[in-house]
Amino acid sequence: MADESQAADRWRVISRPELGLATVISEAICDSPALDESSIRSLRNSPLLLMFSDYGGAHKGARYEVSSYLVTTVVGFSGFDIRRRQLREAGLSRRRMSYKALNDIVRLRSLPGYLEATDQLAGVLISFAVDKRAAHRLTEDYHSERAFGLSCLPPMP
Repeated sequence: MADESQAADRWRVISRPELGLATVISEAICDSPALDESSIRSLRNSPLLLMFSDYGGAHKGARYEVSSYLVTTVVGFSGFDIRRRQLREAGLSRRRMSYKALNDIVRLRSLPGYLEATDQLAGVLISFAVDKRAAHRLTEDYHSERAFGLSCLPPMP
């Protein structure tokens, strides 16, 4: 029984080499020292999951395009949202919280509260930063051996 409980706390690796990049990403998540087993357990035990995404780097001067995805639970998001609303009422009024605008002293002073509020979010946050000079490696005719090198591929069965 303990083995089943421990297995529910772990990221399940995609063991399908034919999926190429998805397998590489899954293994990277599994090997991450930042992966919190209690968050995985929370996600697996939740009857409903929420997913949010954000994208950056589309402007001409950016070297990277960044895509971030957050998967969390309704319970975790509710706690975060309550605290977020309190922070907005206490100081941001009509402003939006934005990392791009942290030169604004009001936003900068609010940042620690927002970061503490994110502790309510049980789940997984993953960001992908793709160098625009290498974006061609992620096209429809993707070949993992060219994009990542042979050493990153899982062994063929």
